[in-house]
Amino acid sequence: MFRILLIDDEPMIKIGVRKLLEDTDYIIAGTANNGMEALEYLKTNSVDIIMTDLKMPVMNGLELIHQLNALSFDGAILVLSNYSDFELVREALTAGALDYILKTDMTRSRLLKYLDKISQSLCLQRKKQVEAAEQALQQEQNSQKLLFAEMERALLTDGALSADVQNFLTNSRGSEARHGMMLIDLSGAQAQHQKPLLRQFQSILPEILSGAGTIQTIQPQQDQLLCLFFHLAGPDILPNRSRQLLRQAEIYFKAQPAIAIGVCSGNGGISSLRTCFEKCQNALRYAFYLPDTHLFPIEKFSPLQEENPSLYHDFLKKTVAACQSRLWDAALTEIRGFLSVCAQNRYDPDWVRSCCCSCMEHLLLSLHISLGDTAAVLMKQLKSALHIDTLQSTLIDGLSEFVLPDSSRNVSSKKEVSSALAYIDGHYMEKITLEELAEHVHLNKSYLCRLFKNETGLSIFHYVNEVRMKKAARILADKSASHSVSAVASAVGIDDAFYFTRRFKEYFGKTPREYMQETTADT
Repeated sequence: MFRILLIDDEPMIKIGVRKLLEDTDYIIAGTANNGMEALEYLKTNSVDIIMTDLKMPVMNGLELIHQLNALSFDGAILVLSNYSDFELVREALTAGALDYILKTDMTRSRLLKYLDKISQSLCLQRKKQVEAAEQALQQEQNSQKLLFAEMERALLTDGALSADVQNFLTNSRGSEARHGMMLIDLSGAQAQHQKPLLRQFQSILPEILSGAGTIQTIQPQQDQLLCLFFHLAGPDILPNRSRQLLRQAEIYFKAQPAIAIGVCSGNGGISSLRTCFEKCQNALRYAFYLPDTHLFPIEKFSPLQEENPSLYHDFLKKTVAACQSRLWDAALTEIRGFLSVCAQNRYDPDWVRSCCCSCMEHLLLSLHISLGDTAAVLMKQLKSALHIDTLQSTLIDGLSEFVLPDSSRNVSSKKEVSSALAYIDGHYMEKITLEELAEHVHLNKSYLCRLFKNETGLSIFHYVNEVRMKKAARILADKSASHSVSAVASAVGIDDAFYFTRRFKEYFGKTPREYMQETTADT
């Protein structure tokens, strides 16, 4: 359907043309009495074809055509003329009108013939415009790809930049250029999930980052995604969009990546971007000490301390001596003390992990323990520990597995299991989590579960339920007071009365009410 603006000061002409075009592909979208009215209409409406008379008051058709040229009107102009208007028609065609039709010869078929010719010309013209625009866009995209590829290479390899890329970075667009970056780290996800997660993040980034500036995404390593923002739209863009990304990741992917963000001046060129990237990498290393933190603005994180050889040698010497003397508690104290100092001083996590690996190797060699496949797995776990707590528990598990003799291990195990038993007996009426129990006895969760099962023959979960059921039975057997099932359940740390009833019946073979009735009848 083609939209037409009809301009003529004769009402009968407007009525007649509208009638001729009924039930065709052409619709009279608007009418005007002169060129001035037509220009006012075009301020708020768009049309494909303008049909205009030449002789009109206020502004004639020829003046209108000149005004349309000045406005870069991209439609077609069909002149309505009389026999006496030949000179004006010639001027109109020269000025840009596509064709003319005599009012006296205007019939439905003749008008449609002219309009069909014009519409075909319009379609061809617009097709060429679209093709030219697509070609220009493709050329721009190709140029941008080359530009970003060169920038990525220069950023990650310290290579030189061409003048075009330097100009792009320093182009201030009227003010000082500000660029930024968002470094997304997914190392916390399992290796087999990292690639799918990266694809999922890439799928939601365009919507979240829309309007933030010119954006380029690159992958500096397997578990990271780097978003470069050129000519940032505002100072709060990065923190706001990063928090939005974290919320979306939690909702849709059940993932919580670590995100470092930073802003730099475009006047510094590629060197500013490199410095910002290095600061983002440095900020992400703090996740080793801050496992519950997910957003790392670079201005809040100073460079990590690289190493302290004397601290390591003292730690190694004392830990080896303690293990050789079979002093398990002393060895644990040295490990915890060393890692505590590392956390306080914020030493580079790579150095801390390296120290723990080296310590374990020295211990195994000094005690003449062969480095088999199991030990190799332990070393890999130490090298890949993402958080300092994981590193500590892995190192302690390794000492227990490889270094500590069975007799010493049993003594230590009994001590820690006894502590766990006492904690459960004293806190059965509360919500007991494996995390808080492991923290209480200073052991890794998996290792504590293993020790507990070996010493008691029961899982921690089974033992907690056993204690609660026995305590509940004592309450139910108390004749001095009446008890509701929900009150008894709450008294032993269980909020759900139905769950409590099911567990009680599994343990005693009868429901709490049946048990209470039987104990009352016995008296």
